[in-house]
Amino acid sequence: MARVIFKTTPKTEQVVVESVEGVSFLKPGECLSKTSFAEVRKRLDKEGIDFQLAVDVKIEAPPGQEPDYLFALGIMYAEGKGVPQDDVEAVRNLQKAADYGHPVAQRNVGVAYLFGRGVRKDPKIALAWLRRAADQGNPDAQVDLSAIYALGDPLPKDLVQAHMWLSVAARQGDPETERKLRAVEAHMSATQITEAKRLASDWKPTAKVAPADVHSGFSVHSSRWWEFWKKH
Repeated sequence: MARVIFKTTPKTEQVVVESVEGVSFLKPGECLSKTSFAEVRKRLDKEGIDFQLAVDVKIEAPPGQEPDYLFALGIMYAEGKGVPQDDVEAVRNLQKAADYGHPVAQRNVGVAYLFGRGVRKDPKIALAWLRRAADQGNPDAQVDLSAIYALGDPLPKDLVQAHMWLSVAARQGDPETERKLRAVEAHMSATQITEAKRLASDWKPTAKVAPADVHSGFSVHSSRWWEFWKKH
């Protein structure tokens, strides 16, 4: 089983490879800069290689990379990758990234507040963050909103809005969107469908379209859409 254990050297703010099993591109004793460690972490995660990092590590983000660094750290805690799983610490870091305007972090903060993961459950705050992410073009947040409108929880049921957000997400290639659109349309009038398509056509992102991140962190729309299938 491939595995890597890192430790830190606080005085130099470097990360040292303490032990390696089954990984050819790292060697015991190798020192990594903050930027190099971030790239190595991405590779390990992509290849499904287990790794551990001391919980008390406090490494400042490289200048200009604060949002991405905070987001990555938040996802590490949310998924228990390299550190013990901790929803509170996950949301703390994701919130900081979200404040920078990071759309995927905003989406995760919204889901955290929607279900009370690491924070007090608050639908109003949840919807505000999901809408910010959706408005920036994040497809996960758009599908989240569509599920919320389709179910009518915690917002009043609105199939026009559900259809609109699904149509917007469909532009970015969500493979399940068409199936969901057909399910919603089965409960809509022709007039409602026309209005939903008009709203989707008029919609424009407030920032550069932000694709869904491979690290999903907290999840909402899969379970919410399953509830919709059961009810209809």
